[in-house]
Amino acid sequence: QGIGYAIDDKNIMTYLLHMDDLKIFGRDERQLRQAMHIVKTFSDDIRMEFGQHKCATVVFKRGVRVKSHNIQVRGGLSIKNLEQDKGY
Repeated sequence: QGIGYAIDDKNIMTYLLHMDDLKIFGRDERQLRQAMHIVKTFSDDIRMEFGQHKCATVVFKRGVRVKSHNIQVRGGLSIKNLEQDKGY
């Protein structure tokens, strides 16, 4: 679907999955919102709880972390921005 972060000319990273931890990558906030909508829809379809309280977003531009807002996903889901001084 063209969603993901381009590592180089041939490789795009869309997600990393480890156990029950999913990290989603997007080129910009719009792509991130699209990818989160897909994950939320799939989670709902298989009746898996979407752990919104364990979610956070971080936005980087040219390798530097930048301020961003919470990301709103269709269906009323809001994913908070990880505060600058907080870890995940």
